[in-house]
Amino acid sequence: TIGITYLLAYLVISFLIVINMYIAVILENYSQATEDVQEGLTDDDYDMYYEIWQQFDLDGTQYVRYDQLSDFLDVLEPPLQIHKPNRYKIISMDIPICRGDMMFCVDILDALTKDFFARKGNPIEETAELGEVQQRPDEVGYEPVSSTLWRQREEYIFL
Repeated sequence: TIGITYLLAYLVISFLIVINMYIAVILENYSQATEDVQEGLTDDDYDMYYEIWQQFDLDGTQYVRYDQLSDFLDVLEPPLQIHKPNRYKIISMDIPICRGDMMFCVDILDALTKDFFARKGNPIEETAELGEVQQRPDEVGYEPVSSTLWRQREEYIFL
């Protein structure tokens, strides 16, 4: 009877150890998969963007002045944040500037998203389909007249 008890105890304990190892491997794979998903932009990142945007666009016009852009990008939290000095980064992002030196919130978010994926090694390429989606003819007052890159070129020429 002692042998049978020992054998049963051995089988139960070894079975529990093997099951726990399988559970540990499954949980590790699950946590690794969720980490991989978290490397992209999440809803929290977009919520953070719009919360900080509200601090700069107090009237809710969806526009901020061009001279506020550097401060806005510095105040954002990672992964969208671009620390100061960020002048040359802003220029290279080629963000549209509308009449009155105003910048549209979705244009800035598009540029930040493209920059994020480019830093991760997955640049977003411009395609005809993407261009059709990005058109904003229905926005009231949305009339791009320049961009950050063209503004720098104009300033350089006039110096």
